[in-house]
Amino acid sequence: MIPRVRSLKDEHFKQFAKSRSRTHHGDLFSVRLYALLGQPAKGAIVVAAKVVKGASKRNLLKRRARAILYPRIKNADGFSLVVYAKHGAATASYQEIADDLNRIVSAMINGSGQRAHTK
Repeated sequence: MIPRVRSLKDEHFKQFAKSRSRTHHGDLFSVRLYALLGQPAKGAIVVAAKVVKGASKRNLLKRRARAILYPRIKNADGFSLVVYAKHGAATASYQEIADDLNRIVSAMINGSGQRAHTK
């Protein structure tokens, strides 16, 4: 679980609207990376009601994504991740979600192109 200290607040989203970001796309998620200098890494998971119907399904998807991402960012500083769920994420298994998010984060760390998935 991501501690509250590492959660993004509304003021961060307002800052991000004016700043540049890098976006990487997977099959189930899109992830935006923002610079957040001098602060611990932070993150947010966005699952729109149009993408996943039912609050319990949205919350399950958010919990799974947090559980997968937190170990990868807990010791990092200076950036923030905003994860956006796509339509296919609602029916994906935990392993499929983990594979997609790990592939995207690895592509971001390695500095590869904008498309993180391979088929």
